[in-house]
Amino acid sequence: MTFIFRNHVIRLSLIFLILSFVITEIISMCFDLFHEGYDSLMTLCILFYDLLEFSIEGFFIHVFQLKHHDAEIATYYTLITIAILIVTFLWVTLPILYLKLSRKLKALWFKKRRQTIQFWQSMSLIKKIQWLSITIVGATSMLLLA
Repeated sequence: MTFIFRNHVIRLSLIFLILSFVITEIISMCFDLFHEGYDSLMTLCILFYDLLEFSIEGFFIHVFQLKHHDAEIATYYTLITIAILIVTFLWVTLPILYLKLSRKLKALWFKKRRQTIQFWQSMSLIKKIQWLSITIVGATSMLLLA
């Protein structure tokens, strides 16, 4: 009987160990994907900036027949003006968007809170104990293994 119990404990320990490694790798892969996406986004932003800069510079050279140095200076001031316009637009619109988002998040919070309270009250005592046990074991495992 003890051999079966030991075998069962060893099997459960191996499953727990494998699951902990798999969860750790999944988290690591998610961070890697986020980093790759961020890196690709920054590369696209740099390429867009270069395209915009060369287009404006070529426009100044061909339309106004400026020398290369003068076109670079005009491009610089044009890009500074565009950046100031973008910052001004964001300065005006971001507070409004923040207020809308905070209201929606607050409404969502209260909705989910009400649903969670209803779900909790509908569970039996045994289900509540099972749910709390699983949550405590899972949180402790993640804290110890992360």
